[in-house]
Amino acid sequence: MIKLLRIPLTFAIVLYFLAGQSQILYWGLTNKGGEYNVGTIFYTDKFGDEQQTIHSFQYNDGDSPIGSLVLASDDNLYGTTPGGNTDYGVIFMFDDNQYHYQKMFEFNGGTEGFQPTGQLVSYGNGKLYGMTRNGGEGLSGVIFEYVPGASEISVKKYFTGMDGAYPEGGLTIGANNLLYGLTSYGGDNNAGVLFVFDPQTGDYEKIYDFIPANGMTPVCNLLQAWNGKLYGVTPKGGTFNAGVLFEYDITSETYTKLIDFDGQNAGSEPLGSLVEADNGLLYGMAMKNEISGNDSYGTIYSYDITNFQIHKIFTFDGLNGANPTGSLIEMEVSKLAGVTDKGGSSDDGVRFEFDIINNTYTKKLDFNGENGSQPIYGSLVKVYYMDIAEEQLYRNIEIYPNPANNYMLISFKCDIESFEYVLLNLEGKLIEQSTVEGKHVQIITKGIPSGTYLLQIKSNGTMISKKVIIR
Repeated sequence: MIKLLRIPLTFAIVLYFLAGQSQILYWGLTNKGGEYNVGTIFYTDKFGDEQQTIHSFQYNDGDSPIGSLVLASDDNLYGTTPGGNTDYGVIFMFDDNQYHYQKMFEFNGGTEGFQPTGQLVSYGNGKLYGMTRNGGEGLSGVIFEYVPGASEISVKKYFTGMDGAYPEGGLTIGANNLLYGLTSYGGDNNAGVLFVFDPQTGDYEKIYDFIPANGMTPVCNLLQAWNGKLYGVTPKGGTFNAGVLFEYDITSETYTKLIDFDGQNAGSEPLGSLVEADNGLLYGMAMKNEISGNDSYGTIYSYDITNFQIHKIFTFDGLNGANPTGSLIEMEVSKLAGVTDKGGSSDDGVRFEFDIINNTYTKKLDFNGENGSQPIYGSLVKVYYMDIAEEQLYRNIEIYPNPANNYMLISFKCDIESFEYVLLNLEGKLIEQSTVEGKHVQIITKGIPSGTYLLQIKSNGTMISKKVIIR
């Protein structure tokens, strides 16, 4: 069985893969709750109606996880906790087939760093990269490398303070195969920095120093959007000290503050990362909907990078969720999913879905302590479980170029007599379909409106679907 993880990839390649009738589960972490009240690993089904708590953390094997899981090259899920037996944090592995949890590495509080808080990222060399908030030779955190299944890490960068300090988010893989990240403090103004790191050479460069007027203390992951630029948010700084939404142009090396959060336009204090949806808009959440006030539960907002407009599209009210600090993910066409730290029937947080076409919000479940509580900085991880036939079909198909300008090729690596393909837009309208004799076909895309499409391919009774981009 093959598993595929839904992760934000670069704008120049397939955004995600959908298997025809594959099982889909959404995995996540909570910071509290469970048997020992120090966090859980859980999953929900693709509809979000059923939730299973699979593992309760204990103090001696890692506790109080912050952030999200990642699917590694060895086909297991990995994550970190800031607590553990020594209270310095651990890296753990979770086999989501056997439901087996294992503490793989425990930080010692010394030069290797301690208290990892952000999500690990799986790089093209099969290794995982992450950061710790504290420790290291500069006592300001480290960037580390981890080989899945190993019992040790390799420190690749010690933050010194002037080049960044106390990172709380994770790293983002750019289209150029470099890693981009943020630190919450340090730099020329002790307001955080934006940096780039090359895992292949170990080279590190600070490329922007935050200043309070343009945003400060970022804790999110960066997002590289379809235009190649990086986008992120800060929870503090800006005109109203309620956070900003910013852009960084890798080509021109230019930082631009795009939006000042003011408590009215889209809320205030955005903590989680942005996500890019199929409609080309960016979506995020703010922890509060006002700059001050006791009944400020947070918002969901959208941002259009073409006309620089931000819109508050939903306001939490406490009962349906409150104070989101994590990130949204795209479930399927036009639907987002996320969690909130608080709110719901027990004030332990909720798991929800949001329809971006109709702007409708649906609370899917309440965390209640027993099934977990407070998924801090969390986002769900979407994993596809494919059967053998789907796996073989997936591995034997190549679709290129993607994005396509004038044409797109479908090519089978194995010998087949024929196959069928259907090209649909995201509203389900048929654009083109054909039965092909042989194992290759060229689709002429010139004249088809630019956008994201769904390409379905069927062979010998098995079907898979892939997102493709036409420019």
